[in-house]
Amino acid sequence: MAAEAEPKGKAYGMKRYLLSAAVLVVGATGAAIAFAGLRIIQLPPEPGTVGETRIVLGVADASVIESPASYCRRTADDDPLCRMAFKLAIAREGRILLSLPYLPLLTPTEPLR
Repeated sequence: MAAEAEPKGKAYGMKRYLLSAAVLVVGATGAAIAFAGLRIIQLPPEPGTVGETRIVLGVADASVIESPASYCRRTADDDPLCRMAFKLAIAREGRILLSLPYLPLLTPTEPLR
């Protein structure tokens, strides 16, 4: 009969503990960010403008990572007036905590929930 090899030693237990703790910390941080209302708003470059990535607090009815185009596709027609209204809502309702250069990797093609 072949005996099953069981991991032994404190090193295995410590790795397992650290991995579990890391997963818990990442999950708790993500939940806290979503609960606090922090949103990453992607403003892609348009003719005559420079694209930006903004970290915003207090924007109602937006996904965690959002762009004007994805918001308008989700709520109404994807037209320029809707995009402008979304940008205006960010300026009026939201508190911009950080403004960064445009990061195209974060631009959602579909709304993230």
